[in-house]
Amino acid sequence: MARQLTTSDSKMSLYDRLSNSDLVLYYRVPTPQEQIDYDNSQVTRTRNKIKSASGDVRMKFGAQILTGIGDDSFTVPETDENALLKMKPLHSRKDSEYYDPEWKNLVVTMAPDIISKFAFLIFEASVEQSEDGDTVEDPT
Repeated sequence: MARQLTTSDSKMSLYDRLSNSDLVLYYRVPTPQEQIDYDNSQVTRTRNKIKSASGDVRMKFGAQILTGIGDDSFTVPETDENALLKMKPLHSRKDSEYYDPEWKNLVVTMAPDIISKFAFLIFEASVEQSEDGDTVEDPT
């Protein structure tokens, strides 16, 4: 399948070992400037000291491009009481009865591992060399 050059949302599925399930995240493709800013923010240098900022950068940019979550990807407590006993779905679709306007904040603060890995995959690992990349045929 060809890469779609479009501004519409894309979809990524990730396997979550903690819940033993597949999670669906919707996102917009980063702009060229966001990709540059992400790359340039990975490390900082002050005189002779180099410091990695990849954790902060992944959280910031992952949250920035996240546009939605799959309907069966996350659950939240129905009430503060007995939180572990009764859970309800968390949806990002405004037309859902389980929509919560704080869905993004909840996902980012309660599942930072997901956001960090998501950002890594989009910004740092979206391309790799094909196994047959060593041989290139002359198109003429």
